[in-house]
Amino acid sequence: MHHILEMCKIRGFSITQAAAAASFQLVYTTLFGALVTHIWLLSGSTLAAIIVHAICNFMSIPEFADAWQDRNNRRSVFSAHIVGVVAFCSILWQMQQGAEASCFAQ
Repeated sequence: MHHILEMCKIRGFSITQAAAAASFQLVYTTLFGALVTHIWLLSGSTLAAIIVHAICNFMSIPEFADAWQDRNNRRSVFSAHIVGVVAFCSILWQMQQGAEASCFAQ
């Protein structure tokens, strides 16, 4: 609720814009929390979860609108995003397979 008030009073958003932005933030942080928890459970390492959180805070949400406006770098920026998502999913999949294998080995 305080995010919506801040966006309306300080940033000049309408209530609809502020509610949409706050809803996106709520969904994004919930999904990210589930992801970090999953990584923590798979790795058993609090440090791994902290590092993933720090990297996410540093990188932030991609600014697709800015990339789309830059015609010269549009293809390379979107290609890098796709490669990053595929690599991330691959690593997460490998971690999941390793965790399942170690659970069955016990």
